[in-house]
Order: sequence, then C-alpha cells, then structure tokens
Amino acid sequence: MPPRHRAVTAAVTMAATSVGRATLARVVVGLILVAAWHTYLAPRSLGGPLSMIWVSGQSMEPTLYTGDLSILHRSDRYEVGDIVAFEIPEGGTVIHRVVEIHPDGYEFLGDNRDFRDPWILDESWIKGRQIGSVPKAAFVMTWLGQPKVMAVLVALLVLLIHVGRTPSRERNRGKVQTSASASSA
Repeated sequence: MPPRHRAVTAAVTMAATSVGRATLARVVVGLILVAAWHTYLAPRSLGGPLSMIWVSGQSMEPTLYTGDLSILHRSDRYEVGDIVAFEIPEGGTVIHRVVEIHPDGYEFLGDNRDFRDPWILDESWIKGRQIGSVPKAAFVMTWLGQPKVMAVLVALLVLLIHVGRTPSRERNRGKVQTSASASSA
C-alpha cells in the first residue's frame, strides 16, 4: 500500500476510534446521570425517594399554609425538628414536625399547635422529610386548569409555534415555487 493511502487509512481509523470513544463517554455519563437522578430525585411512583403532598389545614402555620406543595424525600432516619409527612392509623396523611424520638418511634407536633399528636409512629408510617415547598402551588394549578386560562395558554403556544417558523424557510419555499413556475413557462 502506498504511503499516502496508509496515512489516509490511519487518519480514518484514528477519527473512527475518537468518535467511538466520545460516543462511549457520552453513554457512560448519561447512565451515571440517570442513576443519580433515580437515586436522589425520582418520584416514588418510579421507585425513587421523592413524593409530594398538598398542604391542607392550619396546623403548620406560619411554616406551611393551605395550598402549599410540600416536596418530600424518603429516609431511613429522621431527626428532631424535621418536617415530615406521615400516614395515621385512622387513615389520611398529616404533615408535622418531629419533636421527640422514642425507642419505638417518633412523636410529632404541628407548628401551630399547643399539644403533641396522639401517635408515636415508626419509619414505616413516614412518607418522607420535607426538602422544599412551593407556596400557593395548589392555587396556581387550579387557576391554570380553568378553561379560559387553558384556552389562552393554547393560543399562546400556537402563536409561538407560528412565529417560530423562520422567514428563510418561507422565502425558500417561495423561490422553489418561483423557479419551478419560471421553467414551466
């Protein structure tokens, strides 16, 4: 094989190898990101540690208000002072603060209460520790779900899609039609 062909072959092989390595690196980084997302940020419905609940009632004011969205992260252990959401034996979910840890579970109190909750519950009853909240999220979601608001949002989306068409595409379409018309004439 002439030296020139060997150099071209070597360059092509090197380019293919570097493209292969870059692709492999992207796949590995992607898999690591997906694994990290699932471990720390995936919703509980997908086997992850996060869940969300809507706050209802006044027992956690002024920390949380009715209509706030509480974002929870499941844990094996909770500390005094943590805001947690938990199921209660009578049914339903409560969001209160851990105020005492007993050998057989946790004791809770709402920030706006003078008395502790009647339950001492272990980790199996707890949905998770609050890691964040979105104030008034329920009201925003309710407002967004109204038919008139939804119609305006859809109209804006259609407008954005229409405006998003580039003028050059439209001009190119016109040139193609013009040159086709000219050649047929």
